Amino acid sequence: MADSVFEGVLAVMRSRHAYPPGARLLLQSILPTLEPDSDDAVMRPVNARLDALAKSPEFAGFTTWRDLYPSFVDAHGG
Repeated sequence: MADSVFEGVLAVMRSRHAYPPGARLLLQSILPTLEPDSDDAVMRPVNARLDALAKSPEFAGFTTWRDLYPSFVDAHGG
């Protein structure tokens, strides 16, 4: 599931940057859910990959990354 979520975001990023040409992107993390297993299996791994994607050579010049996930969890990650 994490792979399909990541691939979907990647496809949207590539298409949105193309129209209009030179568009800047704001990429925001996926927020936590009420299901800790889902967060551990999907949200956190996808967010780590999205963070790296925003900093990658393909996207770094026009993408700003905002990691909101930590703002929505307590000190224990829940």
